[in-house]
Amino acid sequence: MLPTGGNAERVALAMDPNVSTTLYAGISNNSTGGMLGLWKTTDGGNNWIQLANTPNLCGGQCWYDFVIAVAPGNSNAVFGGGSGWGNQFYQSLDGGNTWAETGPAQNSTIHPDLHALTFSADGSILYIGVDGGMYSTTEIGTSLNNVTSLNAGSGPGTGLGTLQFYPGPAIHPTNVNDGFGGTQDNGSMQYSGSLTWNFGGACGDGARNLIDSQNPTNVYESCVQLSIWKSTDGGRADSFNQAQNGTDPNGTDSNSETFTIE
Repeated sequence: MLPTGGNAERVALAMDPNVSTTLYAGISNNSTGGMLGLWKTTDGGNNWIQLANTPNLCGGQCWYDFVIAVAPGNSNAVFGGGSGWGNQFYQSLDGGNTWAETGPAQNSTIHPDLHALTFSADGSILYIGVDGGMYSTTEIGTSLNNVTSLNAGSGPGTGLGTLQFYPGPAIHPTNVNDGFGGTQDNGSMQYSGSLTWNFGGACGDGARNLIDSQNPTNVYESCVQLSIWKSTDGGRADSFNQAQNGTDPNGTDSNSETFTIE
């Protein structure tokens, strides 16, 4: 039966589109951030069994990203995933009894933090939504080793603009075609006058940016966990170095309220 109370928290629920009485329920553990377990019912929820061979599909942040999906036309093909570099996407080819990491996840082809899985109507294409945009694959029901990024390039379905910018962009004081903006889970991006923004720093989650109004070759970026970076070369992507003497990213230093931006 399904667990109730205790450490049970977020639930990722998926119905088999081929047999509506078959459902999967992945439950997160609020004390560890990982997965409490995966359960399956074949009688519309009257009886549930725990699938004991399921790996931790959503890493350590199941509270944030956790998703399961079953392929139309193939009840044995089940997919699930969540967070982390290299271990965020899993596949079962036997209805959830056994699981394996997919090839793209093992070699980090797919951006971390998987939030959405959905299929085309005929079940021939799986679309994968993550913090870094969208991917797709046609390897359904076989070992999944290839995905296509839909975030850039030419052709149908490509060139998606999916980044979420946080408050605090910076614009060059004399050149409106030079600027920086911090994005959710995709670092700080540099604007150069075209619709295509380029990665412009060393962050995971980018935040506020600053350009020195007196000397615009000095560019500052702030990132997750009180991380501050500085470029003295106008923000060239490989020119940023940490510049936060006196800060404490863990917030345990009693003097962390005073620091020097170098």
